[in-house]
Amino acid sequence: MALFDGLAQELVVEEFYKMALHDYTSGTSLEVLEANIKLYEELELYLPCAGIHRAVEEIKKLEAIMSGVDTMIYNETLIDKITEVEEDERGDN
Repeated sequence: MALFDGLAQELVVEEFYKMALHDYTSGTSLEVLEANIKLYEELELYLPCAGIHRAVEEIKKLEAIMSGVDTMIYNETLIDKITEVEEDERGDN
């Protein structure tokens, strides 16, 4: 017999997901969150694992997106600077 029914299981997963996101936004690293997953696995508490894992995967996706955005902004700024230098060299300004 399961300790939690389906709805209760979803609530446990959701709560650990929210706590992991909160911890991350409060400064906890991904490495610590991943270590928490391993700890809960060792304790065979798989519902907390699922919630934390979900948060970690979403955080990784968001970090990849933000890294791409940062790269795009850097490249646009770099192109603007190169264009300015080329215009200055040609005397276009």
